[in-house]
Amino acid sequence: MNVPVQNPVLEQEQTLSPSRLTAILAFAGKTLLLSVILFCSFFLPFYFGLETSRMKDESAKKQIQIRQMDLQISELDRKIEAYSDMILLKQRAFDYGQQ
Repeated sequence: MNVPVQNPVLEQEQTLSPSRLTAILAFAGKTLLLSVILFCSFFLPFYFGLETSRMKDESAKKQIQIRQMDLQISELDRKIEAYSDMILLKQRAFDYGQQ
């Protein structure tokens, strides 16, 4: 014979009091805030590390470009110097030839 079991807890009307709702929302807010803080504490150093690495790479590329430009300037200076020496030699030869 089946006898229905009466459970007083299940028969109670389930209502949520305002203080209980506030406590649940406060707990959810704290959990969300803690999740954001933990995410930021792990993500931000990683992000700044990536940015620092990227900036170092860009800086190294710029330094290489500056060195290349410096070499080009040095080559052009040598060419200008050689050309001016050639002009001076031609001028001296021309002056010597007129004497």
